[in-house]
Amino acid sequence: MRFPLSSLLGVLILAAGLSFASAKAADETVYLSGIEDVPLMDGLSEDTEAGVVFDKPSGRIVEAVAAGSPSSEAVGRFYRATLPELGWKTAPPSDADRLVFRRDAEVLTLTLSRQDRLTVVRFSLAPLDAP
Repeated sequence: MRFPLSSLLGVLILAAGLSFASAKAADETVYLSGIEDVPLMDGLSEDTEAGVVFDKPSGRIVEAVAAGSPSSEAVGRFYRATLPELGWKTAPPSDADRLVFRRDAEVLTLTLSRQDRLTVVRFSLAPLDAP
């Protein structure tokens, strides 16, 4: 059985389009809704109802919560590797359950915990001078 050349060409174009669309979708990075330049690790989902955004004269205060199946160790590795690429520097006191980063006049704290077989990450962004 022979297929017309136009049919084969159509199938190839469709396959290439689907491949491009899936590659594009896989490359899209999702960011926290309140902290637009902090990526959300694959496997975590943000609870947008739990977030708080407050602007004050000395800077913004943002609280965000995300949870998912990755281990606390994997989450820690991801943010320790990713945030410095975005200008955040690791700062004390950081440990396995609490990661602290500083950039410009802001401090970003990630608090990791386990609840119901999920890793919960609480993101807190505040001005450096905040208590």
